[in-house]
Amino acid sequence: MKIRTAIGTVLLLWLCNANAEQLMRFGAWEVHYAVLPSTFLRPAITQQYGVVRAEDSSLVNISMLDASGTPARGRVRGSATNLLGQRQPLHFAEVLEPPAVYYLAQLRHANEEVTRFEITVTREDGTEMVVEFQQKLYWEDDHARGSG
Repeated sequence: MKIRTAIGTVLLLWLCNANAEQLMRFGAWEVHYAVLPSTFLRPAITQQYGVVRAEDSSLVNISMLDASGTPARGRVRGSATNLLGQRQPLHFAEVLEPPAVYYLAQLRHANEEVTRFEITVTREDGTEMVVEFQQKLYWEDDHARGSG
């Protein structure tokens, strides 16, 4: 339970420190998204979730809030494409930390690689919400953060 709370806290802090709010609105619904280096997370946390910590690896984090602002479950699928047109499917795993619900996928990339993301979030009622964004991804030196 401590590890689950720790990953939720790390992701929350990452989102709060972002310069711009990373979300898309679909009527009263919101889909939040973030991409962060896998080395940002401690080894114990990544081990719990089967995430590989590597300088060339990032995590894509997706969550959604319903019209009342409550975290909502659904289905998330998507892909990431670099500027050369090389496409990687993203395989999202659901993480439940009541009341929070989020979806994580791992992505390998080159340093300073501009990547286009297309994510489809399907609500439990079958409504699809498509989120598209582009982000430049950097390698994060594991030693710079400390791995302990």
